[in-house]
Amino acid sequence: MGSASSIFKQLSQSRDARFAHWSEHDALSSTLGIEKRDDAFTPLSGMKIFNSFTESEKDSLFHGFNQLNAEIIINLEQLLLYADHRIQKLDDSARSALDQFIAEELLHIKKFREHLKWKDGNSWRDRSLLIFQDSHIRKFYCLIIRFQPFSIFLPAAKSEIYSIQYANFLNKNKGANAGRWASLLRHHAIDEAAHIGVDFELLKSRLQELNPFQVLALSLATLGFFFCTQLILIKPAYRLIRQIFPKASFIKKLRLTVQFTYWTLSLFAPYPETRKILRLYFKSQKHGFFYCFRFMYW
Repeated sequence: MGSASSIFKQLSQSRDARFAHWSEHDALSSTLGIEKRDDAFTPLSGMKIFNSFTESEKDSLFHGFNQLNAEIIINLEQLLLYADHRIQKLDDSARSALDQFIAEELLHIKKFREHLKWKDGNSWRDRSLLIFQDSHIRKFYCLIIRFQPFSIFLPAAKSEIYSIQYANFLNKNKGANAGRWASLLRHHAIDEAAHIGVDFELLKSRLQELNPFQVLALSLATLGFFFCTQLILIKPAYRLIRQIFPKASFIKKLRLTVQFTYWTLSLFAPYPETRKILRLYFKSQKHGFFYCFRFMYW
């Protein structure tokens, strides 16, 4: 996967050089419209129950899933900002790379918020699936990061791989019909491609400094972070189902949420591909810490 110095060097360009590709998105965004529904990117497609939905419900699932992905990205990247604030000691090359990493995350947060506001105005806040909800989960995230800031990097790497696969799959399928959402994901993926290696290198450098008890503490914190990440998918998914099917019984909403989660993790093409790529990254790691988290690519 490359040496630490070569990986950090990818982010050593000037910020203007790293940000240059965003000018293309900014220039095109005014001419691109809202993404039209594609069943390949619509939750529960390919499942028997999908045929029972109205066209309006299918549209709502498609656009709601886009919003959920945007809010998950915003949430994670805000947490990375807090983790950076808690990380004190890094060598110059690692600090330089992380500073650029964080500058790009700040830009991503701005771009995804702008997209949500462009699509729905300020009403997206009222229908928020995550960012303006679940403050107790975010507080628990912050508690973990406060004591173990490096616990974020393994879940972050998996999320970044998924973002890249999602962008690739969407742009490949949409082609010339790609809208503003596909353009945003494509440019986000360009930055994220350089972040994954940094996640692993920062984590590896930290592990080399720790004794076995400290490694155990970091492992437990990472596990806690991963557990919260699962809740971040399930709870907003239920919230989206409740918005789209307000008259459905609680049991039906719960069943649809389970099916929604299953579709995302198993049937939605980018996610299985994410696990394959994550497995390759894990195979290149020698520290026993990574062995304990093999379940992340099962």
